[in-house]
Amino acid sequence: MKAQLEEYTRRLGLKATFVHVAFYFENFLTFFPPQAQEDGSFAFGFPQADTPLAGVAVEDVGSIVSILFERPQDYLGQVVGIIGDDLTGDQYAETMTRILGTRVTYRHVPREEFAAPGNPGVEDLANMFEFNRFYIPNRRADVEMCRALNPKMQTFETWLTSNKGAFVRLFEREHARLH
Repeated sequence: MKAQLEEYTRRLGLKATFVHVAFYFENFLTFFPPQAQEDGSFAFGFPQADTPLAGVAVEDVGSIVSILFERPQDYLGQVVGIIGDDLTGDQYAETMTRILGTRVTYRHVPREEFAAPGNPGVEDLANMFEFNRFYIPNRRADVEMCRALNPKMQTFETWLTSNKGAFVRLFEREHARLH
């Protein structure tokens, strides 16, 4: 739907700036929380394979959007990707392991399994991962632009460090659920 609106706006010849917001880091606390494993470790998964997945802290989005509003002439007709980091699933897991002190692993979930019947609402998510995986293999230029616009833009590591307590609570709940 977003792509259709962007295409329609372009066809009409309207002056616009398009904003593509990355996967929210907060999704690791809500939609894709690491799940407790029998061996005491944690794991999360989605259909991204080894292609980097651009991510951003929700609280950082406004800093970039406000600049676009302050200087619209500089960004008209452009697509601005709002991204704080661009990591593979394994790199997200390695960062979690290092910062949280608990082993976390990433498991690639094939699209067919992820979007299996009986999982309501996941078809759009599966399409998003598939699009990212095959058509946007890296977003380094977007990360660099966002850092230039907002030098305080959080990496996944800085965001995770400031949200460590939420993960500790999540891990405690997960361990209790398993036992």
